[in-house]
Amino acid sequence: MYRALKKDWKGKLKVQQVKNPKLYTSMKWILILLIILLALVILAFVVVFIVFPLVFMNSIGVQRFFVFWNIDVPKNPVFQNPKQYGFYGISNFYISSEKYINSSELISLGAYWVPNEKYKDSNETMDEILAKNEFPVVLYNHGVASTRILQVDYGYATLRKMFHVIAIDYRDFGDSTPAELTEEGVVLDVVHTYNLMKTKTQADIYIWGHSLGGGISTHAVKWLKKHQNEIPAGLIIESSFTCFQDEVYAFPLGKVFSWLPWFEWCVIDPLHRNGFIFNTSSNAEDADCPIMIFHAEDDNVIPFSLGEKNYHQIKSTRKPRQGEVFFYPFAASKRYQHIGCLQDPDAPSYILQFIETCTTWTRTYDSLHSNHSDSSMVFQNVK
Repeated sequence: MYRALKKDWKGKLKVQQVKNPKLYTSMKWILILLIILLALVILAFVVVFIVFPLVFMNSIGVQRFFVFWNIDVPKNPVFQNPKQYGFYGISNFYISSEKYINSSELISLGAYWVPNEKYKDSNETMDEILAKNEFPVVLYNHGVASTRILQVDYGYATLRKMFHVIAIDYRDFGDSTPAELTEEGVVLDVVHTYNLMKTKTQADIYIWGHSLGGGISTHAVKWLKKHQNEIPAGLIIESSFTCFQDEVYAFPLGKVFSWLPWFEWCVIDPLHRNGFIFNTSSNAEDADCPIMIFHAEDDNVIPFSLGEKNYHQIKSTRKPRQGEVFFYPFAASKRYQHIGCLQDPDAPSYILQFIETCTTWTRTYDSLHSNHSDSSMVFQNVK
């Protein structure tokens, strides 16, 4: 059949060559262009769907970039001048963190001190204000393609109504020390920040994670319990996922490739082998503190379904002694998408209610451990 079509096509060309030389020339060039176009389509397919997955599989550097997206946002940031970005009463400082576990080598983490709005215009230092133990402290951990210069000014404005806020840039983000990005490394950065705050205040300390920061924060809470027997007052997970693998499948770029038979072999398996797991739901099983989850129904980066699934998975494994889990969805009609939950007018009241729950829970937890009572009976009364 192919030979017959080819013969027929050549015959038509020869006829047109004699009868209509101009049409013959046009048909010949159309044929050439179609062949070139077909070759380009085949080449593009091979490069995008075969070569790129193979490069991803064999390059931890490429994997690391697609996991963390550690780019400067905004471009050419000036971290020492928060006022330039509309942030007032905020101070820039730096924190030391171990490069690796039990390493003598230290790295520097860029950080913002965002005092409670009561101290927005105060001349007192961070240490002086923290020593008063007047307000709880929240460690804010951002997501990918972000820095402590948040993309929205209402983030700090909302949080500082209830808390003193400490916001860091993990290693290799912002103006923090360039270092190899690993899940363990960024978790250590949060742990060292938590430990530093514990030396400066006796107030309750909360850990808040947005997007990938939710996975980092939950892992940090697990790490603190396992290695230091340290429990924060509460954990807040905003616009995050169940585990990184689920997010890869749900992310638009992941959907482009997920139909490939070799997708798991070239993408999912290498991420696991190299430790990029961020299993929020699983790590939350060891979070012995109340948990609050925010997620917008129209989230365009991490689907709402993952936030909802995360809530149900965490809640299903909770024990009474670990504290409650709260889930606050935000309607798609509000158009908050991935970064807008904190602008909701009800967000402060949700946070205040959560703080109240955590305060009660912390007192019960401390009383339990000081009296060595039976946890299952004591915590049944913490609602």
